Amino acid sequence: MHPSPIRATGLAACAAALLTAIAAASVPAARADDVPASWKLEWGKTDFSKRNVDLGEIKSGGPPKDGIPSIDNPKFTSIAKAREAGLKDREPVIGLEIGGDARAYPLRILAWHEMVNAII
Repeated sequence: MHPSPIRATGLAACAAALLTAIAAASVPAARADDVPASWKLEWGKTDFSKRNVDLGEIKSGGPPKDGIPSIDNPKFTSIAKAREAGLKDREPVIGLEIGGDARAYPLRILAWHEMVNAII
């Protein structure tokens, strides 16, 4: 049995009214004391009064700024030496080749460091 047209219209009107009310709801402007001091230090030029989310709903999602160490000036080795050090034949890597210079970055290493600063 299908709902009657009146009932469907009533539900649609309720849904539309609810969505309109949600869209119209505004988040109060942030007061200076609402913004955590660490945010002010990290993002000093940010205007926290321009937002759509209550600041109390924002939670840390991982390491702090600069909390993931990069690999700086990595040392490259031959495939044979990499295998001796534990690199498996089918281990996933990100490969890069520029001007005939080929390098491979194992994903198990990049999963932690995420960034490599290397001069090619």
